Amino acid sequence: MGKKINRYKTGRTGQKKFLRNLCGRLLGLSLVIFGLPLLSAALAHAYYALLDAAWPQVQEIEIINTRRMERGEVLNTMGVPKGANLFSVRATHLSSRLESLPWVRSAVVRIDLSGKMVVDISEREPLAIVHITDFFLLDREGKLFLQTQPLEYPDLLLVTGMTANDIDSGKQLKEIKLQILRDLLQALEKVRNWFPPRQISQCHWQEGAGIILYTTRGGIPIRLGLRDFDGKLARLNRVFAVLMDRACLDAVKRIDLDYPNRAYIEGNFASAKGI
Repeated sequence: MGKKINRYKTGRTGQKKFLRNLCGRLLGLSLVIFGLPLLSAALAHAYYALLDAAWPQVQEIEIINTRRMERGEVLNTMGVPKGANLFSVRATHLSSRLESLPWVRSAVVRIDLSGKMVVDISEREPLAIVHITDFFLLDREGKLFLQTQPLEYPDLLLVTGMTANDIDSGKQLKEIKLQILRDLLQALEKVRNWFPPRQISQCHWQEGAGIILYTTRGGIPIRLGLRDFDGKLARLNRVFAVLMDRACLDAVKRIDLDYPNRAYIEGNFASAKGI
């Protein structure tokens, strides 16, 4: 007959081991439950102690890449006094504040532990002045970003004839008209030596006819249409040369260049002339 196994003793040993493991886990869980509030309180205390500490402080604020904005406007918008605790300054929050200013296209704020704060601002680049119920500056991305008066920016093209239907949500000029304006301004930039912006009183957008420029001298309407601005302005240069040579520029009432390879001139002449 084989030797009997002490099953009872083996069972009691297993139970004791299970109870030890259970007690250990319960003790660990208790330490976690009661320790977390203590740890959180300690971290919070350390955080607020850093905020109240005399160091590190904002010692210098450098503002870069601004051309039109004043330093005081930037500083007032940020609202960070010299000597403020660095740990109390949130760079992303300051960037958002600055980007709410009309002239700011984007802003990046960098802070280092030496106490220096660098504010890198990208300003909007005005493209033209657009009249829609009022006068607004238009940037190169098509944003109407600042209400203004044409006399404040005499070198910018004044665009009239636009309506609220030409503007998307967020005061954004629709892309198709924005691209036509870009093309026109690019062409005008090439001829500014003989046809500078100050000689153009306004650029009128007329549905069905396209772009019509009005000269400052005599208010002569010059129809350019919607395309081939380079070729049409080159033709206008020749037209002006002939009219000046004949001393009859002041007799001109209208110039239409929206024809292939020719111009139509209307004025107080004996008859209309094609040039």
